[in-house]
Amino acid sequence: AGGESYIVGGAVRDELLPDTPSPKDIDFLVRNLELHQIANALSHLGKVKEVGQAFGVVTATIDGEDFDFAIPRTAETKTGEKHTEFDVETDPNAPIEADLGRRDFTINALAKDAEGNIVDLFGGQEDLQNKIVRAVGDPNDRFREDPLRMLRAIQFATRFNFDIEPETAAAIRKNLDKLDSVSEERILLEFKKAWTKGAANSARLIDLLYETGIGEILFGFSFRPQGVIIENTE
Repeated sequence: AGGESYIVGGAVRDELLPDTPSPKDIDFLVRNLELHQIANALSHLGKVKEVGQAFGVVTATIDGEDFDFAIPRTAETKTGEKHTEFDVETDPNAPIEADLGRRDFTINALAKDAEGNIVDLFGGQEDLQNKIVRAVGDPNDRFREDPLRMLRAIQFATRFNFDIEPETAAAIRKNLDKLDSVSEERILLEFKKAWTKGAANSARLIDLLYETGIGEILFGFSFRPQGVIIENTE
């Protein structure tokens, strides 16, 4: 349809990580097309829903799987404390740099074009090699935009056995009070991802919750779980 498409985010990240299963969720970014044009172009492949129209997203069900097709985001403005209370500005003609610069961490701010070329504007590949979780741009801005990203930092660090970059970790400790605006359901989802996808590294999850202060905020002042060795007495 004349658009410019990219695979973005976690699918690109996981493809670059050794010994990582192929991603199940694949998201696309499309430039130079309006949402209705994207929907029309996809309609012959399956069912198309513009349920995310306010956020610049079209969802298409193709061969029984859901795929999100988004146009570039250029700005997000908080309108309230809840994670759903914000306005999103989109521009189908904006450069891909504008969208990738709105993402949470450098390892997720990656894109792959239709020819298979990787677009990496924030050092995401280097951070993958060095096993670092680093916020894109100012980490305080990223966490103010969506406080759940603080838990996502811990989830990725646990899942991939990465370190959280010092400035990003400091910003987490600085913005802990904003976790009050995150729903229990969203918190639980990140815990599930950390615990199931990083099951071999569960002690790392506990340590990160303690070191960042998130554990104390969520579970109380006395949060400091200890590992217990259970001996077989038979």
